[in-house]
This record gives sequence, structure tokens and C-alpha cells, in this order.
Amino acid sequence: MESQGIIGDSLITANITTGIWGMMANREFVDVYNLQGGVVARGMPVKELKKRLPRGVYIIEGRKVVIK
Repeated sequence: MESQGIIGDSLITANITTGIWGMMANREFVDVYNLQGGVVARGMPVKELKKRLPRGVYIIEGRKVVIK
């Protein structure tokens, strides 16, 4: 069980439901990008990120997010 949320250029691990959800509590939908800057999804519901995204590293809200 991991939960890390570091501001800046650091990596955020979303291994449990409180990981990135706390940092995006005021957002209902977010845009998701890959590390090359390409759009993976626009307007994806925050509550469905772990369900709909395959494992990997993404840019969400300007931060690197790992989906495990």
C-alpha cells in the first residue's frame, strides 16, 4: 500500500484510492497525457482513472502520476 503526493517535479504513486484523488479533490474531470505530451484522454472522470487507464506513467494536472 503506497500513497505519495509530492509537489513539484516529483513522482506521485497512485496505488490506493487516497493517492492522487486527494490532490484532485476539487476536480471532477481531468485531461490525461502521456510522457511525450500526447493526449490520452480529455475530460476523464477522476473517479475512473484507475479503472480506465492501463498501468503506466501519465501527466495529470501537470504532475507525473503512476497507475499501478
